[in-house]
Amino acid sequence: MPKFQEMTRLVRAVADFPSVSYLLAYDRARVSEALGAGNEDRGSAYLEKIVQIEISVPLCSEPQLRMLFFKSLDSLELDAAHVSAWKEESRFDGLLDILFPSIVKTPRDVKRLIEIFGSRETLVGDESDWTDLLAFSALEAKAPQVVSRLRLNFRRYLLNTSDNQILRSKAGDEARAANIALNELHGEQPGEDSIAPDDAVTNLIKYVFPATNETGEQPEHPNALAYERPLATLLHLNLPEGGVSAAEIRKLFGLAGKELDETLRDYLGEDVAHGFLARFEELYPYEEIGNERELWPAFAAICQHPTDGPQVYSIHNRGLPRRMRSIFLRLAEKSEQ
Repeated sequence: MPKFQEMTRLVRAVADFPSVSYLLAYDRARVSEALGAGNEDRGSAYLEKIVQIEISVPLCSEPQLRMLFFKSLDSLELDAAHVSAWKEESRFDGLLDILFPSIVKTPRDVKRLIEIFGSRETLVGDESDWTDLLAFSALEAKAPQVVSRLRLNFRRYLLNTSDNQILRSKAGDEARAANIALNELHGEQPGEDSIAPDDAVTNLIKYVFPATNETGEQPEHPNALAYERPLATLLHLNLPEGGVSAAEIRKLFGLAGKELDETLRDYLGEDVAHGFLARFEELYPYEEIGNERELWPAFAAICQHPTDGPQVYSIHNRGLPRRMRSIFLRLAEKSEQ
């Protein structure tokens, strides 16, 4: 506040030279409030004594904001094919309806959202769903306090986690559990069951985290932030301990012969076996498998002859054949191939 007053005194004190004009750029509401010590009308009257001609920044329409948003998104030089498919998703259209004009209201909002999204995408890549990542970036920009509360116990607000199951069990029904979770992210006391605000931030929370939505729909894509592995990767800006990246799994789908066998045995070692099998099952239905005819026999060979490596042997004792059989059958239900 003193800085605003100092600035106005300085402008008034400067000599009124002929043919010399002074250009001031400011947010009228904030400056008026500061000059009036909280009274905007009083501050505005004082400001009018200093500024002879005021030119307001032109309004930016929603179509213009959307155009600027897509232009800025294209400037990130992301995977063109991925972005093209992403823009055509109905779910992405639903996110745009939440963002514009309630969350993204100005060109500055667009700039900040794209900057946050670009930095997150660079760090996590395709380990998290891009649409969810954009929505989460909007939360970071407009409701950082919600993200701070989420970080304290993020598993409580995710699908298929023990923490969320405990919440639902104590709440007694799905709708009440979702409302409690939503209220907690809004800053209410744990377990509070009051009516959550019906605003854009609430819609954004429900969009990213279906556990806070009474419908509780399960996202189809495994990279959705509604699940633990993608969100943990985003919050830690790295793969969870023992995790295997999508790029590594895709590389596996192109291997053959001895290299395929050795790579599988390495992944089925003690440290990353669980993470590898979980990520394998997640990505298999969505990727082009170049070595399908060799991949499953290679798994079978390791199940039948585990003693070629001590790490694989210990995995075998924990039930690798049974685990692989259940994965195979679940995948077979999803694809006739």
